[in-house]
Amino acid sequence: MNPRWVGLTAPFRWLLAALDVGRHQPGLLLGAVACVVLLELGPGLLAQAGGPASGGTLALMQGLGLLIGLLVAPVAKAGVYTLIDAGERGQSMGFDTVFAGFSNGRYPALVGVTALGLLLFLGIGAVMVLVAGLSGAAGDWPAIAAWMQQVQTLQAEAGAGTPVPPDRLPALPEGLSSLMLMLLAFSPVLLLAGLANAWALIGVALRGLGPLAALLLGLRAALMSAPAVLLFVLVLALPALLLGGLLALLLGGLGALAGLAGATIGAMVTALLILGITVLLSAVFYGFLWQGWRAACDPGATSGVSLGTAAPDGRFEA
Repeated sequence: MNPRWVGLTAPFRWLLAALDVGRHQPGLLLGAVACVVLLELGPGLLAQAGGPASGGTLALMQGLGLLIGLLVAPVAKAGVYTLIDAGERGQSMGFDTVFAGFSNGRYPALVGVTALGLLLFLGIGAVMVLVAGLSGAAGDWPAIAAWMQQVQTLQAEAGAGTPVPPDRLPALPEGLSSLMLMLLAFSPVLLLAGLANAWALIGVALRGLGPLAALLLGLRAALMSAPAVLLFVLVLALPALLLGGLLALLLGGLGALAGLAGATIGAMVTALLILGITVLLSAVFYGFLWQGWRAACDPGATSGVSLGTAAPDGRFEA
């Protein structure tokens, strides 16, 4: 199982191919993606449902989110990738595919590869803390931590509809700029680690790979594809920011119009619009990851497994 060089412009082709990845069963795929989104965002939404949450409630919801992310979300994501893979083959699937990982014998491997990915990020985090400590980039960490807590509290109040006057905004702590520069320096490492984790999960879900073998293959493929992926991110960073700004303005305008009928209705309409856009973008994102996996590290593409024909950009062709 060896990763493959995909070409410098391959991620752009993956994105174009991902735009219609759910064309065979769009409703089913969007429903599956909505399940994943709700699983991942559910604890946070519950924490903010009754207004600004206390520290204990936030800790409880964060723990619940971690358990869901480790024990349930991997199965739903595997179901999404299975639907995408089957759809590209022209095969019809049912909604039970979304949670088939609980009963098809791959649940331990799905949890295992997710746990290994979590350990990988913890290791990267430990290295970042070490570098920050040795270089002095952390600055006054207690002050930075207190500033972050104040910002989170103000964000929760703003999300609950409480106006936040400018004089309540905390001043930037000393050392924050150095810390941000260090995070920026590590961002390519975090990006490639996330890509490797995603490809590892797909390998477990679609090819039955073991957790460690899948993660190692994903890491090797991500490193080999690093120039193409980083170029893709650099080229699309500014357009993505502009698109995000336009979407924010659009959502704000629609939310304000709906708010004319009442603050509660406006908040509900805004939340539903955000959820809908998140589901659509997530569907494209999962399609992008699947296209990249097929091109860079699908072991079935070079084995004796009957998979059809893989185009040079990794898109499946029946």
